Amino acid sequence: MLFLFGFANARAMDEQTNAQSAFLQGMTAMAEAATRAATAAERALEKLCFGDSRYVEALENLEKKYEALTLTAYNADEKDMSQKLFAVLTSYLRG
Repeated sequence: MLFLFGFANARAMDEQTNAQSAFLQGMTAMAEAATRAATAAERALEKLCFGDSRYVEALENLEKKYEALTLTAYNADEKDMSQKLFAVLTSYLRG
């Protein structure tokens, strides 16, 4: 009788260990995915000039600002650049 109870307890502990292992594997996979996404975003920011040096200059100027300008203050060219940048960044977040 004691053997059966001991066997049942051992099996329950084994199942609990398997569940914990599966949970930790899932958490590790999510952490790795987040790290890959952050790395990709970092690389994208380094190369987000789209063959256009205006983005490099704009990003350097943006990093020096303390407050964002309102969208109405942008000229037509700057609005176009901001829409292209938004499209690229959202595609990285979705992908």
